Amino acid sequence: LYETDPTCLYVNFGFWGSVASTAPEGTVNRRIETRVEQLQGKKSLYSSAYYSEEEFDRLYNREAYQRLKDRYDPRGVLGTMYGKCVQRQ
Repeated sequence: LYETDPTCLYVNFGFWGSVASTAPEGTVNRRIETRVEQLQGKKSLYSSAYYSEEEFDRLYNREAYQRLKDRYDPRGVLGTMYGKCVQRQ
């Protein structure tokens, strides 16, 4: 749902654990999400995400997604990508 540059090197990394903190859940992830966007990268959506719906739609091409969703899941049986990736539904 988003284009990548085939001439560009991308690095995929993830975190599989956490350190105890008094910060609200998602604080560090939000900092990472912001920095990834600043670097013109894309966060893989297999990990927890904390985007607002508007930000998610902009970054992950809501328009193209909605066309596919309308065609292949017109009754919304499968839920939404935002619901699965951010709201954990």
